[in-house]
Amino acid sequence: MSNNLNTLHHVGIVVSDMEKSKAFYSRLLGVTPKKDTTISGPALWKQTEIQGAAMRIVFLEFDNGSTGLELIEFVNKKGEQTNPRQNATGSMHFAFKVNNAKAIYEQMAGEGYNFIAEPQYMNRDYGEMNGYTFAYLRGPDGELVEIIENPGFLDKLLG
Repeated sequence: MSNNLNTLHHVGIVVSDMEKSKAFYSRLLGVTPKKDTTISGPALWKQTEIQGAAMRIVFLEFDNGSTGLELIEFVNKKGEQTNPRQNATGSMHFAFKVNNAKAIYEQMAGEGYNFIAEPQYMNRDYGEMNGYTFAYLRGPDGELVEIIENPGFLDKLLG
């Protein structure tokens, strides 16, 4: 079975305000949306387990078009806002490699992006993660996004 699951196609995020999230991720990724559509119907209702749901979907491509970010806004039947804590079971984040975490942080923080802290450098006390620099920021709905510089052993693991 795992041989068929060999490529990450996209990451989906349910958002509360499409225009706000679209602007945030378009700026963060430096891309423009590829698709903007609204769907509803029995197949959607069955998979979402929300009878009568309609959702607006905006798709952004990054990583040279091999991976995408799907923004989903339920235009009706909206759910509750979550407040994901990093230590909560099931919480998730996604990470983007950058060449200079400090410069990206300074630029983005200056534009009003909400970082948890300034980039942190991991020295040799962190073993295999020596040289890794990272920072987390919050998206418009509190979702966690990481920027990483010199991911080192992670690049080796991922090929």
